[in-house]
Amino acid sequence: MRALSEAIRSVPVEQSDDVFRTMIMARLQSEQLPQDFVLGVDAALWYGNAQAKGLAIEQVALNGISGQMLPIIDAALAHPELTETAVRTLARIRNERARFFLDELLRGSDPAVRGLAAEALAAIGGEALSMLRDGMSDPDVEVREASVRAVLQVASVADLSTLHHYYGTFTDDDAELRELVRERALLLERLLEAHETGADAIPTPQ
Repeated sequence: MRALSEAIRSVPVEQSDDVFRTMIMARLQSEQLPQDFVLGVDAALWYGNAQAKGLAIEQVALNGISGQMLPIIDAALAHPELTETAVRTLARIRNERARFFLDELLRGSDPAVRGLAAEALAAIGGEALSMLRDGMSDPDVEVREASVRAVLQVASVADLSTLHHYYGTFTDDDAELRELVRERALLLERLLEAHETGADAIPTPQ
């Protein structure tokens, strides 16, 4: 497998995906993650063609390989057709430094990846979630609603004020989405009340 990882750097670039596919087949024969395979993933991300880069991005997610955030973003920037694959993988590896790239996609002009970028920010959490909370007040309705949908997937008591602000401010947004916000805020308020009073039973919103 070491020879294959080195070959990715030396073969004509148009053959790099064939070499990497051979590596993937070899990796399936091992229960453990070979270090030479990790080196091959790194080589494919930096030196491979678009097909090899796309396969490598998928392997990062499937094998839980860390430390590949920057080459994944570089691959997506160089080959826009890989953006969706890259965003899904960034959501799985949850590297908080990816939040700036994902925030650009959220606020960008491509509606096909906006929702995925928002979901990835929600999955990463931390400062990435703060960016989503800011997005809930964005002047662009598409950015705003994508942010809201993503926040609703992970909303906690800490999001109550943000949910209330959105619901009370953007009254012309999608009615079904606004209703989901109202219901989540009501549930969170009841959860908070139950916690503060030590109640065992938590009523569900009607």
